[in-house]
Amino acid sequence: MRVTSLFLLAALLAHAQDYSVEKEAALGKQLAASFLKSGTLLENDELAAYVRSVGTRLVGKLEPSAPYTFTITSEWQDPPPLEAYGLPGGQVIVPSSLILAARDEAELAGALAHPIIHNAARHAIRSRGQLGQLGPIPLVYVGTFGQATPLLLPVGLLQVQRANESEADQMVVRLMSDAGYDPAGLEHYVERVQQDPARPEFSQVPPREERLRAVERGIASLPKQTYSASEDFGRIQEELRRLAPTPPPRRAPTLVG
Repeated sequence: MRVTSLFLLAALLAHAQDYSVEKEAALGKQLAASFLKSGTLLENDELAAYVRSVGTRLVGKLEPSAPYTFTITSEWQDPPPLEAYGLPGGQVIVPSSLILAARDEAELAGALAHPIIHNAARHAIRSRGQLGQLGPIPLVYVGTFGQATPLLLPVGLLQVQRANESEADQMVVRLMSDAGYDPAGLEHYVERVQQDPARPEFSQVPPREERLRAVERGIASLPKQTYSASEDFGRIQEELRRLAPTPPPRRAPTLVG
């Protein structure tokens, strides 16, 4: 399942014909079906209920709230995906490796909040409009993403994506706090898993240290409060290891939404 949020955004830019919510939902279902063809749906009621409970707790603080679907997959690759993939219309694909990589429920919540926020902010649709205003845009080779042929994507797309990620980080920090999750979970996860590429200008996320400083500022701006998480996280990880035993991740890709 080597599909990244950047590839999904590129697919949306190529196929979306208008900005209606209905069209977004229809496209999201199409992309989800294609996405799952290369992965394995993990059907376990206990795991599904747990992930749905974390996601619903976050979604419930959106204004306005909207329906989201959380689908767990057990596709493994090297390195394993450590991000949830957000599709238009509220579809969120959650790789099992993400659940195992998180160290606590707050880290998992931060990883799930990113695709939720990207969808709520309609970043993909907004990106399509922003790119259209930039005029002719040079293309840059960014790798195959597991496709048969390399992808050529606009340089402007990477710039827009980095701006979207910065905005999402700030929105995720506030959403986590509103939902009662410690937003430091996002900071800890980014600090541990993000690896900056040799050519930062070709990255779809801000540099790690810049990103961490921005997240820290966002957290510092929040009112002081007590955060809580369920006690089910460790048990869920053990259940997942029982269902799909796999060695721990050896190398971590960059966290994106």
